Amino acid sequence: MSSARTWFVGVLVMLVIMSACGGGGGGTAPPAPPPTATALELFDSLWEDFDRNYSFFVLKGIDWDDSRARFRPQLSTASTESELFAVLSSMLLELEDPHVRLETPIGDARYTGWFDQYPTNFDESAVTVSYLVQSAMMSPQASMLFGFVDADIGYVRVHSLGGSGHGSDIDFILGQLSGIRGLVVDLRGNGGGNDGNGEAIAARFTDAARLYRRVRFRNGPNHGDFDPFIDSFNASGGAESFVGPNSVLTNRGVISSAQSLGLAFAVIPGAATFGDFTGGGSANPELRQWANGWTYTVSRWIEYRPDGTTFEGVGLEPDVRVDISATDAAALRDTILDTAISDLRNRISP
Repeated sequence: MSSARTWFVGVLVMLVIMSACGGGGGGTAPPAPPPTATALELFDSLWEDFDRNYSFFVLKGIDWDDSRARFRPQLSTASTESELFAVLSSMLLELEDPHVRLETPIGDARYTGWFDQYPTNFDESAVTVSYLVQSAMMSPQASMLFGFVDADIGYVRVHSLGGSGHGSDIDFILGQLSGIRGLVVDLRGNGGGNDGNGEAIAARFTDAARLYRRVRFRNGPNHGDFDPFIDSFNASGGAESFVGPNSVLTNRGVISSAQSLGLAFAVIPGAATFGDFTGGGSANPELRQWANGWTYTVSRWIEYRPDGTTFEGVGLEPDVRVDISATDAAALRDTILDTAISDLRNRISP
């Protein structure tokens, strides 16, 4: 048996390890590759998994059969792991999906064009030095930065929706910012995490149940086969609340469940968004793992605004589109934050 073929022996079972944003959906993983899987067999296993479960073929106009026809001939039964990685990476990157990742001991492949072709539009040091100053604090669990950016305007930066404690941390923050008349919620650079954390945050800012998004899971052999819509509603809750004017800051680094949080704020009266489009990636990806340690993720749903329109690959447009100017950046000023503060000041003035 050749060394290349020996490497593939034992790449046995493909398991569903986890879903990045929770369960759901009716998709199924493909049969396990055979015990003596070759590069071609592993290619076919991954291709078939996406063919059966990937959610964006129709929306993005992707011809997956054409992808197979172009990339499979680049491999043979004697192909090495490096050759397989190169072919799979190239094929998956064509999906331009930030939630599709291939991670191996050789290297990792993930599409980054959703943010690295755009201005960053955020500098936390500028916020801390020029705005929060001595009022800057961190929440106990979820490590949210917060403080005052004006006499009666608070600020909270939600770095991530990973981990836990977001609801209790928002309660803590609102207690510390007692007396504010306006609030800036900064989501810039938030790469998502868990939908439940975002819903816990939004619950402190809403006074009624409102539909904020719809999702459909891919389910069926045809690329257009989906389960019925699942609707998500804001629900008020928590020990503390703030239903006054708020400004939500976004940039291209806002993606996944952080975008869902943006959708939740969008239907709350008194909320307005400032900055750049969000990153445009949703997906609810599911992780697969081969016995050799290689992993990849498959996007499983499409997320929609309440009106049924999609934003995958485009992002959510802010109410006020603004970039941080070069002059402001050099002076450690934040043009987006300044615009939001000015708007809040106008809205809360007598």
